[in-house]
Amino acid sequence: DVHDIGKNLVDIILSNNGYTVVNLGIKQPVSAILEAAEEHRADVIGMSGLLVKSTVIMKENLEELNQRGMAADFPVILGGAALTRAYVEQDLHEVYEGEVRYARDAFEGLRLMDALIGIKRGVPGAQLPELKQRRVPRREPVAAEPGESGRSDVAVDNPVPEPPFWGTRVVKGIQLKEYASWLDEGALFKGQWG
Repeated sequence: DVHDIGKNLVDIILSNNGYTVVNLGIKQPVSAILEAAEEHRADVIGMSGLLVKSTVIMKENLEELNQRGMAADFPVILGGAALTRAYVEQDLHEVYEGEVRYARDAFEGLRLMDALIGIKRGVPGAQLPELKQRRVPRREPVAAEPGESGRSDVAVDNPVPEPPFWGTRVVKGIQLKEYASWLDEGALFKGQWG
C-alpha cells in the first residue's frame, strides 16, 4: 500500500491480540512479501489497497503466489479503501488457488485471523465465514444492434440557446452595496482569511 495509517492500525490490533505481525512498510513488491512470509514462516499474508491501481496489483500478487505454488501455504486477507467484498470474495477468489478473504476493517481482520488460525490448529468448530455473493449479478455489456445508437428516444433536435457573449469580461464600477448582501462573511473571514 501507499499509506501507513490503516496498516499500522491492523498491526496494533493484531499485536495486542497475541499475533506476531511482520510489518514490511509501504509499497512493497510481491517478491519482498513472499520472502518475508517464508523467512518468518507466516500463517497468513495480509495486504492493503488504498488506490484503485491497488486492485490490479492485488490480482497480480495472487497470480504470482499461484505461479510459485505458494497459494496452498498462505491464506491471504485483503483490505483497504480500493477493494470491495465482491471484488475480493468473488473475482479474486476465482483467481487465487488458496484462501482469500476481504476484511472491511481491522476488527474483521482479527476475526478472520482467529478463524484461520483455529482451522490450522484443528480447533473444533473453527470455520471461516461463508463467502458473500454479489447482490446484483455481474452482467456482460449488451452490444447494440447494427444501426442502433443505443440511445433512448429523447429528442435531439432541440435548439441550443446562444449565450450573450463568449469568453470572459471584466466589469468595473459596481458598488460594494450592490453585492455585499451576497457575501458569505463566515466563509470569507474564517475560511478564506483565517
